[in-house]
Amino acid sequence: LSFNSPMQTLSKNDLKSLGYIWGPKHTTRSSSWLQFADYAVILSGCISDAQSLLNIFSAWCNWSQMKIRQDKCCTFGMTKNNNKFNQFEPGLYLEDGRRLPSVAIEDSFSYLGKWYDFENKNSSAKNKIIEKLNSLLDITSKRKIKCQLKLKILRLYIHSHFQYELRLYGLGATWIERKMDTLCARHVREWLTMPVSGCVKELMVLPENRAGLNVPSFRNTAEKLHLQKRFKLKTNSQLDMNFLWAETTEKNVNTDALLGNSQDLTSALSKLKKSQTDITTSHILGLKSQGLAIKCVLENILERDIVSWTKTLDKLPNFIHNFARKAMQQMLPTAANLTRWGKIADPTCRLCNNGSAQTNKHVLSNCSAQVALKRYTKRHNDVLQLLADWLLSNRSKDYSLHVDIESNKFKRVADVFDNRVRPDIILVNVHRIIV
Repeated sequence: LSFNSPMQTLSKNDLKSLGYIWGPKHTTRSSSWLQFADYAVILSGCISDAQSLLNIFSAWCNWSQMKIRQDKCCTFGMTKNNNKFNQFEPGLYLEDGRRLPSVAIEDSFSYLGKWYDFENKNSSAKNKIIEKLNSLLDITSKRKIKCQLKLKILRLYIHSHFQYELRLYGLGATWIERKMDTLCARHVREWLTMPVSGCVKELMVLPENRAGLNVPSFRNTAEKLHLQKRFKLKTNSQLDMNFLWAETTEKNVNTDALLGNSQDLTSALSKLKKSQTDITTSHILGLKSQGLAIKCVLENILERDIVSWTKTLDKLPNFIHNFARKAMQQMLPTAANLTRWGKIADPTCRLCNNGSAQTNKHVLSNCSAQVALKRYTKRHNDVLQLLADWLLSNRSKDYSLHVDIESNKFKRVADVFDNRVRPDIILVNVHRIIV
């Protein structure tokens, strides 16, 4: 309400010439003033016109008994000489003769939280973003908490701190990926104790139903926010916003193609997310070694079961979680991998000594060494014990429980099956019906 009267005055046709004029002759646009609450911006094509607008504003402030905070003001100027733009420090004065401070050459200024500089490369903003991200990641890494919780902090907390910057600045997809995503991947690699050759970036982006960490990359987040911004420009009720969208369409072909002629932002976001997920999945599955187990899992296991596996991992201790993640990507320090990484020369298994390469499969389920077989037997019996305890507490009284392990709690399977091939657990009722 307070600033309505000067805005109405400046919108008059005889004052529009004082503003900055741009665009082709048949669709010329002009703007002389931007106002957000009590923050005002004067735009003009020359110093004299800018001084005229400032005189009008100073006079209105005196009339309305408002004060101009000189210490919060600044002037920023660009001029073109010999087809080259240069920055200069314009001299603009208030009604009482006080000069407004100018932005120094090669320096930047902030307006509504956004930093502006002459080169328009967002150098100041980029430095502040990396400094802020580095600080948050360092704090998270130093916490004595499980890596699963650190990943949750990254996904829900740290990413939310950069929504504004990613929406506001045109940082460029390459810069975001090489600086922000690479910095995140370095910390996540440390949390998961992954080797340098591990594809951590792709594993982070993969959703839970594809055996991933479900941590969106900053690049994907920036693309999503940019799509939302393009949609708002296109469907805005203000003609100036529609004009800005139309003038920048050639530089945003891929983003605007997702919008098409539809007014539905939800479907456009869904297309973008599917495209991002497909690209990441294609990269992972295309890896000869790291994508082999993931490909097998995706082809043979239901998505809900993969999600259940992922959620179960989140509840487990650090070392088990990291072991399972590295096993899924074939990144365990087996002899085959150590040979591939140039750490040792011989990829064969040193436990069984039968000439087999010590791969993931060999270590987890195929090694014939006695020490390995004993470990398999112990793990097998531990699981069998859990199942037998549950069945014993839930069985009907008409059934007797026979388990193929040494225990005083259960009857032996050998009492029913005396041949070599026999089940681990059987239930026998009073009529000798075997289940």
